[in-house]
Amino acid sequence: MCRLDPVKPCGASPCLRELRRLPLQTVVQVLLPLGQTFCFSALTITILLAAPAPSWSESDNDAAIKYDFDDPPDTKHRLIRDLTYGSQTTLGFEYEQDYDLDRGEDDDLATLEPELEVALSYDPAPWFRAFANLDLKRQFPIEEPDGRASQKTRLRVKEAYVTFREVLQGVSATVGRQEFKDEREWLFDEDLDAARLFYRNSNFGLEVSVSREELLDKDILNEESVDHINNYFLVGRYALGEDSELTPFFLVRDDRTSSDEDLVFLGMSSTGELTSDIDYWAQFAHVRGSEDGADIRGYGFDVGATYTLDVDFEPSLTLGAAFGSGDSDPDNKDRNFRQTGLQDNNDRFNGVTSFKYYGEVLDPELSNLFILTAGVGVRPTKRSSIDLVYHHYRQHQASDDLRDVSIDEDPDGRERSLGNGLDLIVGYREIEDVSAEAVFGLFDPGAAFSSDADTAYFIGFEVEFSF
Repeated sequence: MCRLDPVKPCGASPCLRELRRLPLQTVVQVLLPLGQTFCFSALTITILLAAPAPSWSESDNDAAIKYDFDDPPDTKHRLIRDLTYGSQTTLGFEYEQDYDLDRGEDDDLATLEPELEVALSYDPAPWFRAFANLDLKRQFPIEEPDGRASQKTRLRVKEAYVTFREVLQGVSATVGRQEFKDEREWLFDEDLDAARLFYRNSNFGLEVSVSREELLDKDILNEESVDHINNYFLVGRYALGEDSELTPFFLVRDDRTSSDEDLVFLGMSSTGELTSDIDYWAQFAHVRGSEDGADIRGYGFDVGATYTLDVDFEPSLTLGAAFGSGDSDPDNKDRNFRQTGLQDNNDRFNGVTSFKYYGEVLDPELSNLFILTAGVGVRPTKRSSIDLVYHHYRQHQASDDLRDVSIDEDPDGRERSLGNGLDLIVGYREIEDVSAEAVFGLFDPGAAFSSDADTAYFIGFEVEFSF
């Protein structure tokens, strides 16, 4: 499910003459400091045809207990009239062991990463908003392998946009650097320089967009190399009753660099409730285009459901299957499916916090893979959760290459069984303005790796304070 409603509907529908009622001095004061980001980042136009049906949003109670560490701070504190701010600080710890699947090599990595994030929101009228989100972070190594590049302090402009709500009846617009994120982050989880135009009507929705990652530099302190890829996105939305929706999508990735990767994605997703106890997801996509002279033709899907018992501790069972087509000889026509390159594959089942649902250690892109997932979970309290998730990995076609995985070892190209993963995820939100998450993961290599390949481990902890 694509989150096509970043603009909350306002009560009135102001026309163009209401736009002129905003004092010129106010408009200039808002746009001048932000102009370099907004005006030159305006590469996306989005049209949303989606009714603001309450059934499409999480209930207030559920929204209060779900948490994503990537969300910007809630701007709940007032500085001056119409200007509010929010801030949060995060401390993260990660430990990776034997990601080369060789215990004899010392490649363990342990890092500590503090982060400070500040968001500002200017809302002088019901139909206008200016928003900015900046974060300051640095990774400090506790243990690291030889030859690892030194880490730099980063000050990033994560988001900086203006929103015009209901400029015409049912039409809203957002221009600037903004978050693109679908429900399961299967397509998007990226901050893109964009401009969006939204139109809502009844139970249908339609979004059209053109965007680019870092049209202007995101990191103020350091220069970074970024691929120049234009994204053209079309997505529809249709409410299937009160608790489900259908979302067709069409995406063009136009690579303007020398890599010559031009891809077209066409697909459909649906999420919601089958019954009051069963939540489901279903995502299908076909990709075609060209890359380095080879024709791309691939397909993939991800389907699954979570069954939750309506008793104390809310025990739940999740089953899922994901498939991305492969090709053992991709020289002339490459039938390997690949995701958009903007995905993060991060979501939750019935817990309070999200996690890498293809595995915390392997964390693969869905390409030439079959992934079987089974998970169980409980809610010890309303604002805490424990999930235990198992993954089985198998290649569609035997290959000595894995696309975008976290481990450092390649399979042998003869066997298809990649191995198994197991993750334990604990989320805690019982203390107001405090969120914590602990993750333990492992990947046990299968027959596609050497017989003496060792198990890889991951330990992560993150705590966030909002103020």
